[in-house]
Amino acid sequence: INRLERLRMHETAIVEAGQERGKDYVTVRFRVSVIDYTTDEQGQVLDGSRTEPVARQELWTFVRPIGPHSWKLSAIEPPA
Repeated sequence: INRLERLRMHETAIVEAGQERGKDYVTVRFRVSVIDYTTDEQGQVLDGSRTEPVARQELWTFVRPIGPHSWKLSAIEPPA
């Protein structure tokens, strides 16, 4: 069972935005720290740590049709 606890957001930044083929898009970089570990059914830690946070960074891309429409998440990637 994968467990995520004590998520802390350190930074968010728009790294790219534009329009292409009738769609708006924006890519946001998230820098966070989180307690991330995996347990078995009895709660024994198999991987990670219950106490030590790890730093993570991801790029999330959102898209929508051009205009006042709702954004939808289209991709999550680690940065290059």
